[in-house]
Parts: sequence; structure tokens; C-alpha cells
Amino acid sequence: MTGMLAPSLLFDADLGWSKQDNDHGTIWQKGHATRSPAALLEGLTTDGAFDACADWLGSVSGNFAFVLQNRDVTVAMTDHVRSIPLLIGAQNAKIVIGQSGNVLRKTLGLAEIDEHAGLQIAMAGYTAGRETLYAGLEQLRAGEIACIDHRTGKVAFQRYYHYLPVAADDTAEDQTWQSRLADAIHDVFGDLAEELKDRPVFVPLSAGLDSRLVVSGLVENGHKNVTAYAYGRPGNFEAQASQKIADQMGIPWIFVPYSPSDIRRFSDSSDFHRYMEVSDTCGSLPFLQDFYAVSMLKTMNSVPEDAVFINGNSGDYISGGHIPDKLFQDAAGNGSADRAIQAQVTKHYSLWKDLHTAGNDAAIRDRLFASLHERFSSEELDTMDSRSLYEYLEFEARQTKFVISGQRVYEHLGHEWRLPLWHKIFLDFWQSVPWRLKRRQKLYVDTLADLNLGSVWQPMRHPEFVTPPWTRPMRFLGKCLTAPFGRDAWRRMDRQVFLYWTDVISTLAYRPYSRALFDRRGFRSGVALRCESYLQDHGLDHQGRPGRGPQTR
Repeated sequence: MTGMLAPSLLFDADLGWSKQDNDHGTIWQKGHATRSPAALLEGLTTDGAFDACADWLGSVSGNFAFVLQNRDVTVAMTDHVRSIPLLIGAQNAKIVIGQSGNVLRKTLGLAEIDEHAGLQIAMAGYTAGRETLYAGLEQLRAGEIACIDHRTGKVAFQRYYHYLPVAADDTAEDQTWQSRLADAIHDVFGDLAEELKDRPVFVPLSAGLDSRLVVSGLVENGHKNVTAYAYGRPGNFEAQASQKIADQMGIPWIFVPYSPSDIRRFSDSSDFHRYMEVSDTCGSLPFLQDFYAVSMLKTMNSVPEDAVFINGNSGDYISGGHIPDKLFQDAAGNGSADRAIQAQVTKHYSLWKDLHTAGNDAAIRDRLFASLHERFSSEELDTMDSRSLYEYLEFEARQTKFVISGQRVYEHLGHEWRLPLWHKIFLDFWQSVPWRLKRRQKLYVDTLADLNLGSVWQPMRHPEFVTPPWTRPMRFLGKCLTAPFGRDAWRRMDRQVFLYWTDVISTLAYRPYSRALFDRRGFRSGVALRCESYLQDHGLDHQGRPGRGPQTR
């Protein structure tokens, strides 16, 4: 029997959660881990929960979430990259824990909007910390433990993991670093191939490096049952490169065509709305990139029931590909935190041009400074490298809240997934790589070229071109017409007139064409328009403020 203030646990077996009861309490778990936490329940107390769980988590690999509950305490744990979200809601002495923010806030009747969180989502698509759109609803961060004392109902949090690249070792030769990365690749993909045995694996294969590493790493390590798929506008450069790579490796390849009309119909479907409802943490925009593609593969009966999906999330980030070049020119010394935060605001908090006001930018900078001060003292920040802080902030928010949420697609459609490029081996490795080898992904690119897994690494990069072909002469004419007015005039025309048709994965088509064509607020991409739609579903305007009811699509 649990205490009077024990939280209710709201988990859905259809989304991969399983329940285990023993003499000491209950465990809800999801994902795959190298160890079971069953032994933790015995003797677990409020006072010792954090230390016991942190020690145990230090010896566990995998992607998982656990919630343990006994008579005295409830403990919730995310893995080191928060691949599976956990949220805690509280209202009138009632506490609930679950994966879906929507389920929790509706269960509790939460209605008060956190406008600071709303602004963050409006400008970037996600929040920086535990906050969500609703007061009383918090999300666990990457590598975090939450403990609820059943006697008092008090909720406490503690981090057991932080990703912080520090480039501590710059004494080794480049070849030594390449050898270390090659060993890490061999270890991760060798273990993955052994774990999967002969299970079918589906990989969304693009023209980039990360998904190519996944397919070639698996095949080189003996996994024979790999299928690649690509999607988007017919004839797009990503798909052409994908097919060429798959053909070179001798693996099956499937293409799922996208068109704006297909995406519009899909966004009106009951399954799409169901996914948006259950995948919504209320702390970030749900990630949709290959939702339509996998849905179509399922409709085509192309995916076996036991198939595992493996994408390339997030090799480009972890290898240094997201660090702005400007930070390599002015990285250390006083003001490094200011430089890192300004780079974050410029790159990621820019979905809408009209939201870039002095007041909004200051509010975002203050929130990002608060994130840094939760981890570092002012004295530490004065001596830290701006590239470390930049990657730290991106990991804490965009990567582990927004990008990684794409795994919900595979769960929703009934499949397991793996994230080899987020393996702890890679996280530990990339934290120590010298900055000179992360600039423009130098170490990553050089190592992959030298290894040449599957003989598919020449060329390293594939040429990009615009599809569909009928837009090319029209875009040329548009460039000519806007030439007297400068580059910004052309960029506005391209974004508002043509991007709806030329975007490879038809991101803008989740909203009507007129939204893009007549926009005067300066949307950056289709993500901005989806974010506006998402906020409207929560009764908010595109600035994240109360004022708009649920939209009519």
C-alpha cells in the first residue's frame, strides 16, 4: 500500500510501457536497458533514493525511462538523452506522472498558461528547461531523477548526467583520434548487430553522413536484414543519393513520394490528430519528419511487425556540425556565455522575424542564462569556452526535447527503435575531442572517408538541386524580378511563393498555401507554421500568448 500522497501513474501499454510488480513495489518501464531496476525497489527511501538511483544508472546503457514506486517513495528516471519523456503534474495535492503532457494536464484540469514557456516555444519550438505551457506541469530533463516523498508530496529533482564537451585532450595526433573514433564505431555497431540478430531493420537513408553510417555500420558488422527508405518530393537529391547508396550496398530500397496535397490530407486524418494528442509533452512541438513516410510503408505492408527503426539522430550535432563558425574565431575568455547565448538566439530562436523584438530576445537570453547558472557558477562561466556552452545549451533543449521526439513516430506505429549515434560510448568520446577536429566535422568526415564502410563514402557529399523541375525557371524569373531590391527581397519571395512546392518533405503543407503566400510576419520555415498551428491548438497565438482557440484546419 502506498502513502497518502503517492502520485498516480498514467502509462499506456500500447505505447510500449510495461508494468512489473514484486514484493517491494511496482516498476513501470519503457525502452531497452542493459539492466533491470528491480533490485532498487528493496529498501528504497526518500533520503537515499537519489544516490542509489544515480549509482545504478551509472552502470546502465540503453534508451529507457523508469518509474519505481513503493510504500514510501516514487522515483522517475530518464536516460542520458531523454529519449523517452517523463512529466509530472500537480494540482490541489494530487500528483500524476506520465509520458503525455496532454493526458496529464487534462487529468488534472490544468489551464493556467506559462507565457514565458509559450514565448520560448513560439520562437524555437521547445522550452529550455523543465517548464511546459501549463503551470503545474513539469518535464524531466535528460539524465534526471525525480523523487516524490509520499509523506509530504514534495517533488525533488537531481541530475545524474550532463553532456558538456570540454576538449580536454589536444595532445594526440589526428590519426590517433581517427583510430579512437573508428574503435567507437566498431564497438557500437558490433554490439547493435549482435543484439538485433536477424530482426529486420529499417533506416531512413538520406544524402547525409549519419544515416549512411547507420546502414554501412550495421552491414559491415554482419547484419544482413537492413532495408533503406527515402521520402519526399519525387526526384529530390536526398532520395537519389539514398538509392545510389542502397544499390552500392546491395540492400533493399523503398521510396515514399510526398506532395503538398498528400501532406494536407494526412494532416486532416484521425491518426495524425491522435498522434499529435498523445505525443505532445506540452514542452515542445512534436517532431513529424518521417511520420507520413512510415505510415505509408505500413499501409503498403512493407514493414514486418518485428521491424526496428534506426535513424541517424544525431551525428551531425554531436560531431560538431552545429557549432557556428563564428564561435571558433572568438571562443574563450570574458563574455563567452554571452556569445554562446547570442549564437543560440540567432540560430534557433528565430522561427518568426516579428518575434525578434528587444524585449523578447532579452527574455530568451535571460532564460538561457538561467539554464547555465543552474549548472555553473558565474566564476566558472567567465573561464569557459563558448563552444562548450553552445553545445551544452543545444543538448539541454533542442536536441533532447524537440529532435529526439521523432522516436514517438515509430512507437505510435507499433515499432521499436534504436539510437546508436546517441550511445554513451559516442557521448563520452565526443566530449573530449579537440575543437579543431570538430570544426566543420573534420574528424567525423575524415574518419568516415578513411574507413569507407560499405564502400559508399565516395563521394562524401552529394550535389543538391531543386525539385520539382517546373519550379526552376519560375525561381530564375523570380530572382531576376527581385534583383534590383537586394538579396533579402529574393529570399522573401522564395520562402513565401516557392518553398511550399520545393521543400523536399513538404513541411509547409501542414498548413494551407495561403498561410505562406500572404504571411507578413516573417516565418523562417515550415516549422514556424506548424508551431503556430500547435500553439493555436492550445488556445494561444503565434507569440505563445492566450487569445486563440483551437484552430479549424
